Amino acid sequence: MFLFLFLFSFFSLPVPAAAELPPKRIEEEYRSLSPEQAFYLSAQVAGVALLEGNLDKARKVWMLFAHLWPRHALTAPAAIQMALIARLNTDAEEESRRLFQRVAEAPGKTLLLDSCRETARRWLARSQIASLRAAMDRYYISHLEYPATLAELALGGWVKSNDLVTPWGRPPDYRRTRSDLFPDTPGQAYELSSGSLAGPLQPEKEILEAWRSNLPRWVLWGIATTFDGRPSALLGFAEQGSKAGNKVSVPLGEKFEGLTLVNVDQVGAILGGPDFLFALPQRLTGAVPDSGARE
Repeated sequence: MFLFLFLFSFFSLPVPAAAELPPKRIEEEYRSLSPEQAFYLSAQVAGVALLEGNLDKARKVWMLFAHLWPRHALTAPAAIQMALIARLNTDAEEESRRLFQRVAEAPGKTLLLDSCRETARRWLARSQIASLRAAMDRYYISHLEYPATLAELALGGWVKSNDLVTPWGRPPDYRRTRSDLFPDTPGQAYELSSGSLAGPLQPEKEILEAWRSNLPRWVLWGIATTFDGRPSALLGFAEQGSKAGNKVSVPLGEKFEGLTLVNVDQVGAILGGPDFLFALPQRLTGAVPDSGARE
């Protein structure tokens, strides 16, 4: 964990205004916990709030964590959670973009940080593609064809030149194609992709709903170490059904249900996917500290 702290020392989030934080009592309770305990407790409280549709509570819980531990390694996944919550709020898209941008530019190299950066870049690229497609439509209205290159959009003032650099630092992949409706007329269709985003994009609402609906799906039963010294997580399923009793030992960096185990510590584990992540506190038999989840 000390390595995480060192690598992550230059990444932090803006300190929120006092009015945006939960009540002082909750902050005092959080200060009595370790950063790892507070992170996974935040995941529990925010998860319940999201399932209840209380975006404001979920956002403030993660903001409190970022406020108390702005330079901790777990601030990156906390920022991803805040950005996804902001994305659920149609009025907070700019806040979401800023959070994703900070994570995408965070220095250091760990499995957890690499996963968070890739998720942030995919969301930024999703917004970039939407903006470019809107510019392409405006160009088409004026020229009755799509541009031969994306550079024509910048030359004509349809976009800014930095809009033509993906979050991975490369130009978007673009080529003009022929339309099925007008096969003999060039420039009536195109293909556009950015980094790991290619082909038809899944609607944002579907991605966000998949993230929110799967928050309570998995359970972390315990932490262990593999024969080669890697930490591993004993993962299972929370729902009733054929998988309910299954428990799978997953080493750090390996896949589980299409997600990658990107972080394991004595308190919990994090599963990372292309577009979101899940923080799983270790299931304990004792009571969970009062999180202030009640209003």
